[in-house]
Amino acid sequence: MPELPEVETSRKGISPHLINKSVQDTLLMHTQLRRKIPQSLFSDIKDKILLSIDRRAKYLLFNFSIGTLLIHLACPAVYEFSP
Repeated sequence: MPELPEVETSRKGISPHLINKSVQDTLLMHTQLRRKIPQSLFSDIKDKILLSIDRRAKYLLFNFSIGTLLIHLACPAVYEFSP
């Protein structure tokens, strides 16, 4: 599990590249998660502008006008952001 400073470093590192950009595509690589991800999530955030990224404990909060996407940076996870 990442420690708090690593999560904050990740937030600061990705923020300048993602804030005020729109979500063009999403891909869920693994469906065997603790909780099922609603398929509507992907269409809900498509073409939405990311307003800000905050951190609460070990979670990143991706804030959109329609709501907030909560992400936990688990060690085996891979997050890819493309310009």
